[in-house]
Amino acid sequence: MSSRLRVTGWAVLAAVLTGAPAVPRAYAVVGQAEDYDQFKWEDLKEFQNNLIRDQSTTQSRPEEMMDQMKRLEIQKDTAATPDEQEVVSEQLEMLKAQLLHVPKPKRFGLEMSGDWKYETNSIRALPRYEKDDSTLNSDTTLRTDLSGRKTDLRFELNGGKLWSVEFPEKDMWKAEARLRFRRKYFRKVAHSSNLRLARTNTKTVDYDYDKVRWDGQWQNSYNYPFSPKLSLNMDTDYSRRMFLQEAFHKDGGWQSALSPSGFWNFTPKTRISFGYNLGVSRNLKKEGDANSHNFSLGYFGKMTRKSSASVNLAYSRQVPLKQDSTTNTYTVGLGYVWQFTGKTQAAVQLMRSLQNTTSVLTSGTADSVDNTTSKQTTWFTNDSISVSLNSRLTRKMNVTLTSNLSFVRTKMSKDQKTQAEEESFDPETAQMTFPQSVSISYLLARWVTLTCGYQFEYRQGDEHADMYRNHAYSAAARISV
Repeated sequence: MSSRLRVTGWAVLAAVLTGAPAVPRAYAVVGQAEDYDQFKWEDLKEFQNNLIRDQSTTQSRPEEMMDQMKRLEIQKDTAATPDEQEVVSEQLEMLKAQLLHVPKPKRFGLEMSGDWKYETNSIRALPRYEKDDSTLNSDTTLRTDLSGRKTDLRFELNGGKLWSVEFPEKDMWKAEARLRFRRKYFRKVAHSSNLRLARTNTKTVDYDYDKVRWDGQWQNSYNYPFSPKLSLNMDTDYSRRMFLQEAFHKDGGWQSALSPSGFWNFTPKTRISFGYNLGVSRNLKKEGDANSHNFSLGYFGKMTRKSSASVNLAYSRQVPLKQDSTTNTYTVGLGYVWQFTGKTQAAVQLMRSLQNTTSVLTSGTADSVDNTTSKQTTWFTNDSISVSLNSRLTRKMNVTLTSNLSFVRTKMSKDQKTQAEEESFDPETAQMTFPQSVSISYLLARWVTLTCGYQFEYRQGDEHADMYRNHAYSAAARISV
């Protein structure tokens, strides 16, 4: 790793630790951005928010309201004057209305959203070789609520289109339908299902017509509260991708996953989560067929009256069926949320991910023997630190500041490194990515929300070709009726 990258990395890390805000997003060990979903980053925020809600709304619980109703009934019977009895009766009727109120379901709903985004370096090229671009995106969803007394049933129709000003080949449109179902069986078993069918049209360079993709997905979730402290879950997911056009027919395939998990609340303020995921991926070309196994273990707990923390561990193993290779990934994540005022919340996330890929290659000639077998191992290390600050400035305005520092390193096996040095190139690389962003959300009306944001992203690496910087400006509007 070059001295320039090392100095810059320590300087940026120092800036982050001194208070720069940051993103709850991690970066994969191969350098591509991906959600931090394997550790349920949003679960930590939800855990903290539930603690705050329990502390601030104890009077709104049904048990508390029932006790208050009993006290008011006693006061009504013992009231000394008719005026006092009338006042207590009014309070009692208001409390009954709050306790027994069941909101009337909204049978039809419409949501429309649109956003504009401008990037100074949309192709992530070197400085002075940037190419800017503006994209427009629109989306419309029509919802129908067909729910009954015991069954939740919702149907949605959605359509959207994306336009690119400088790169028309990025233009696309989509249309999809969703059916959501939820019901409880045997008093304790809760079942929810989500069925989705979508069509996406994208531009193609080699053909004069659009590339049409069909996606089908079926998700099922089952929850069983085994005891007051232990909850067991089972999730299944099946998705199928199809291309009916002959030119793209072989690009289709399917994926399936089975995910048992559980939560153990061994104290009112502490929770342990555990889970396993078995994934199967198949496609018509057969090159990408693979099986995967994922194990996860997490801890959520209250630290102080206003803060919570989480510790998460994960291990995954991916085995391609048509290639003699195996990929193992080990990940550790730490999270901390601090609600230091009623309107402001800060969060810190640390993550380290280690990945090694071992491949057996058969090629070439060694000692007059053809098809020599060689074993190669590649290691990826990803260290990420994120900080976020979310504040509600006014009743209608919310501001979020985010920052992230991701440091990725690649190492090869000794034999592979020696061979690369003989060919005059360095197989070991290091890259640092440093995105910063700010987002402002304004509730113009109960059914209209406006959002604008800015993001600066910078990457530097050992190789000059790894460097880029990008400024992104965005504006969005959402209407829900």
